[in-house]
Parts: sequence; structure tokens; C-alpha cells
Amino acid sequence: MVIDISEGGLSFQGGGPFWKHQSLRLRFLLPGLSSKLIEATGEMLWANRTGKGGGLRFVEISDEARNRVRQWISMGESAEAPSWAGCCRGNRETRARSTR
Repeated sequence: MVIDISEGGLSFQGGGPFWKHQSLRLRFLLPGLSSKLIEATGEMLWANRTGKGGGLRFVEISDEARNRVRQWISMGESAEAPSWAGCCRGNRETRARSTR
């Protein structure tokens, strides 16, 4: 579940375990913009106590995807929460649906 998102990264709660400095490949949708997945790579900056969530910064994200995140943020409270399509670490993939 995506908890918060910015042009620079996001915080989430998921399956875990996740740990600081871990690299994650992400795919998610920003409802209201298009059905095209945003794909990015992020680095975990922090993990919560349980290791099932945390915050990451985008280390690889296209300019187009970053612009779509910026546009979605500008929609404010009227925007539906992002849909978490997947998060991959090595051969493991975690899936969740976000709520706001």
C-alpha cells in the first residue's frame, strides 16, 4: 500500500521484509491519469520496526514518469490513491493494492 508519494520517492506498507539500502524495482498506477504503469527503481532509505514497510527514493525513473507523478500530486485530494502493481527484489515479487 502506498502511503505517501512525491517526485523523489514514496513511503509504503507491504509484505516485506524490507531493509535500509535495499534496491527495489517498482510498478504502480496513478489513477485518473492513464492506465500506463509507472516503472522505477528505488533505494530503501528507512524501514519500519516490522520490516514490512518504509520509505524509498527513486534512483531510476524516466522524466515522463516523474512528470506524471508531479501531475498526479497537483490533483490534490481529489486524486484516487495509487495502485501498487508490484515490487521486486531479486526473484521475489510483492503485490498489494493501495488505499487512501
